[in-house]
Amino acid sequence: MTDIYYQTLSFHGNDLEDAMPVNEEIFSSLFNYIVKEEQDKTAQPHLIVGESGSGKTYLLKRLQDKVEKETPMVFPVLIDAKALFSTEDIWSHCVRQLELTVSSADGFDDIMLWQKTHARRVVLLIDNIQYYFNRTDNAAHYNLRGKLNKPGAPVLIAAINEVSAFVTDYKAAFFDGFKTLYIRPISTDETVIAFKQSFDKNNFDFLWKYVPKTIRSLRIISGILKESSDMDTALTKLIDCFYPYYQNKYDSYPLQIQRLLSVLATSDEGMSLRDIREKTKQDNGKISPYLKIMTDQKLIERISKTQRGAKYKIGDSLFSLWLKRNASIIL
Repeated sequence: MTDIYYQTLSFHGNDLEDAMPVNEEIFSSLFNYIVKEEQDKTAQPHLIVGESGSGKTYLLKRLQDKVEKETPMVFPVLIDAKALFSTEDIWSHCVRQLELTVSSADGFDDIMLWQKTHARRVVLLIDNIQYYFNRTDNAAHYNLRGKLNKPGAPVLIAAINEVSAFVTDYKAAFFDGFKTLYIRPISTDETVIAFKQSFDKNNFDFLWKYVPKTIRSLRIISGILKESSDMDTALTKLIDCFYPYYQNKYDSYPLQIQRLLSVLATSDEGMSLRDIREKTKQDNGKISPYLKIMTDQKLIERISKTQRGAKYKIGDSLFSLWLKRNASIIL
């Protein structure tokens, strides 16, 4: 089975100096900002937005590596927000990495003094910041923003899976507080640059259509194509890579959604309400509310613009294939 390469802040499997040339525009923009930011000015927080596997964690690791090697006036502090349960935890992590003896209440004043004494500015690189936002209240967020707004305070560069109300709601502490940088899906040209192996393009394209256009997907497909050029085998390996994820996803849904998914997986072209009704032997009142829920959650999509006779199809083609092989109803 091919490994799924989950990048974590402790991951050391790649040579960061020979990093894959993706997300270069964002990487260069952030590094240049860090280098040029004046020590005694109030810094602009930055937020990197991208789906799981798009390279946010890897980007932060690369920033840490380059800053440590090339910018002696900056001290990068890398934190995974899964370990944060309060604003004070941010400063505690920072204090620990700076090896400070704390004399102030939360360590923030000690950090500011350290910066002044050493003529170095701390850059907070916080991954998965949604955990911090979800676990703390707006008062804590205001407390954090207030400290970051002080002249010469640490610079915040954070990563998040998607923009949420914590940064878009006008009552939120960080409303209009971040400069937002969006990681776009990887283009076909970038896939060629990122992997210099001579894969058969048709084989690559065949697998690529099933996966999110992310760095993680590139790494998975690269590993599979190194092992096999037979597409039936390669596709089976691709499904195996995601098997635990799809199994947990399927198990998390209510019984009726599982039933509808298992029915929809039997058709590649999509199914109308009438088709679903005939296959499940259920009436519209039992089916329609769940179809709406599944559509709202983007679990399925309507593939017809007309209300009458509209067809429904599972949005994730690899999930659909997993269902067909493992959970589809025999009709």
